[in-house]
Amino acid sequence: MIYLRQKEDLVAASKQLEELRQRSLNYSIGFGTKEGEAILEDLRAHCGVEKCGYTRGATNQDDLIFVEGQREVYQYIKYMMRLNSDGRFIRDLVDSMDIEED
Repeated sequence: MIYLRQKEDLVAASKQLEELRQRSLNYSIGFGTKEGEAILEDLRAHCGVEKCGYTRGATNQDDLIFVEGQREVYQYIKYMMRLNSDGRFIRDLVDSMDIEED
């Protein structure tokens, strides 16, 4: 249960959710076009999303960290697009919060 004791907390939480919704919408608009989907497909292949970053016998941990970082960027873009895919995520998130004011 989340208790928001001050109106400012409620306003701040609402503002953060709206910013998240807008950011998600921006990702959906930017990557949701035919061209955007082509870019995502290229990134998926380039970032090795479907490959394991670990290579047996690898001695350079920095290489593994770099490859995993590439994969994380692609996954973040896809995550942000899914947040707004049907317009329900933010609304469901707010509805799931048990907000009480004193």
